Amino acid sequence: MAKKNAPPVGEVMLTRTPAYGESLIRYLAERPLHDRWFSALKLADRGKTRDMMDLFADAVDRDADLSGLVRKRTISMMGRPVVFSPPPGFETDPDALEVAQNVRRILLVESRHFKRQLSHLMSATTTSYAVCYIVWKTNARGEHVPHLRDERGRDFGYDLETLELGIPKSAYYGGDVTPLSEYPDLFVVHEPMAGLSAYPWRRGAMRSCIVPSFIKRNGLSYWLVLAERFGMPQVYAKVPAGTDHDGQSQNALVAEVGNSLESLGRHWWAVFGKDIEIDKIAGSGEADPEVHKELTSWANTEMAIALLGQNLTTEVSGGSFAASETHRWVADDIHLADAVELAETITQQLVEPLVRYNWPGAPVPTVEITTGRKQVFKTEHYWAGICNQDEVRRTMGHEAKPNGTGSAFVDPQKPPAVPGSPTGPKPSGPGDDSNDVGGPGDTRPDE
Repeated sequence: MAKKNAPPVGEVMLTRTPAYGESLIRYLAERPLHDRWFSALKLADRGKTRDMMDLFADAVDRDADLSGLVRKRTISMMGRPVVFSPPPGFETDPDALEVAQNVRRILLVESRHFKRQLSHLMSATTTSYAVCYIVWKTNARGEHVPHLRDERGRDFGYDLETLELGIPKSAYYGGDVTPLSEYPDLFVVHEPMAGLSAYPWRRGAMRSCIVPSFIKRNGLSYWLVLAERFGMPQVYAKVPAGTDHDGQSQNALVAEVGNSLESLGRHWWAVFGKDIEIDKIAGSGEADPEVHKELTSWANTEMAIALLGQNLTTEVSGGSFAASETHRWVADDIHLADAVELAETITQQLVEPLVRYNWPGAPVPTVEITTGRKQVFKTEHYWAGICNQDEVRRTMGHEAKPNGTGSAFVDPQKPPAVPGSPTGPKPSGPGDDSNDVGGPGDTRPDE
């Protein structure tokens, strides 16, 4: 087939503001004031999502529990098999099967970091959207190969009229954006519905986690102050009267004793004059640590429910094994929905232009990301025709057989005449190796 016009090669320059972004993250992190956190979310409701994306990144960086939940959600697609199949109605069409195989080869073998970029695109389930830039290259066969490059979410914003993601026209981020639709075949934008039908920037699970994370972080600060003020004894000093004009202690002496008390609290040592009397006020002992534990437990549970559906997907305390299994099924339903939405994005925004530029007019293969565990092949799978000998050997940690002798598959409808095979046919006559799949004298996979 003759190839169509080549894909775009021009570089799209994004409006980046790295200095402001770094100061914003530091500002929100070191002084986590609720009005500024909520201001970032209000700006997002006007299409200006930059502060919201920074806020999400900062919360994940500084909250270990939230970080673990986000990672569990976003990397769930990394180890799952990606299957490329002909579209419905073309399941047995030879050309459609060949195109599906070529797409699989290009994306899984020749495209750089394709699986890693799936994890980046999956981050949209928490942040509401994720963007990859497509860099088109040509391989040795003359085929156009897309390489994905992850982009920062803060470099994009929404058009409030069309609700389309775009590139801000100004570094000051006034709100006007250039829609990404003006750059066809140069971006992959993943905006999962996630079961919500509101505005696209409000679908990420992190919006539901910000308040618990904020309360958890500020609750820790309050607890530390509470423990220091009321749970620990307070040291003070009695300074003798000096020679000031008012008959009180000398200001210089009071200042010196104050510095010594500060040194005592910070370094656990200080020097006082012999006439200085040191005493303490006993702590009340009423700083109950269970209050902070309950607060932290509540926040962690809220975040686990927002990201994974239930809390027993990450902990088993407070529930039976059966309950934890039920909660795991809830998480599996979420992962299945994530896989379906991510597969649709890859099919429509990456596979379709890949086929259009390399094999114009060919049916576009569909992408399926399976949610089951990775299959570990056994010998019975070989006899059933599911895998070949090389795949069984790789499962066992062995190299493939030389000269491609282990790449053939058994036909379950016509089992080979091998003594001891599960199908139980009698061996053929001497020298008959017509059904042999591994070469003469080698018809069973290694066990």
